[in-house]
Amino acid sequence: QALLSRLHREGMLVESQYRFSTANETAKRTLRRIDSILPTQNTLIYGETGTGKELVARRIHANAQAFDSKRPFKVLDCSSLSPTLFEGEVFGHKKGSFTGAVADRAGALQLVNGGDLFLDEIHNIPLHLQQKLLRVLNDGVFSPVGSNEEIRSKFRIIAATNIPIEEAIASGKLLPDFVERIRKIRVDLIPLRSRPEDISLLIKSHLASIGSFDK
Repeated sequence: QALLSRLHREGMLVESQYRFSTANETAKRTLRRIDSILPTQNTLIYGETGTGKELVARRIHANAQAFDSKRPFKVLDCSSLSPTLFEGEVFGHKKGSFTGAVADRAGALQLVNGGDLFLDEIHNIPLHLQQKLLRVLNDGVFSPVGSNEEIRSKFRIIAATNIPIEEAIASGKLLPDFVERIRKIRVDLIPLRSRPEDISLLIKSHLASIGSFDK
């Protein structure tokens, strides 16, 4: 935490494309919380669609890069992958392990070793794969689909959902143990309608970014 404070003072954290403009006190507290997250802390982000969950995830990763500039980062949209494709994307697979597996492929867990894996809309991950991910988080070891080979990987999960977390657990979309493991830090994003004072800031920021705003 002391090192984070020093990096903040020296302006070494947060690349410019991941900056946020806000005059809302709740949002400011959230930003301070985001920038206090350590590189080893799994993080769960809740926010409605359009509140900037991936932008927050990239900001968290960019902050961690102040400690290691080569730290890898990978994004997976869990809503766009079938269970078979998701398992192959995350754990990797051996040639012939399922229809369409025409060659060996390294999965996200192997590629992101030493870095961050952002899982967007995690409530779409099938429960048996949540359990499998939980085992990897606990043991640091996994096997590609169709293989008995054990691969070690040390990584951080940054996850996001647009369903309130307690609701997702109650409805059976998320395993309580999985949620408990990945929300060492929890970030709740508020929608723009709850911070109307930011509308003018956002307009000015956008116009300035395209070079058409004259103070």
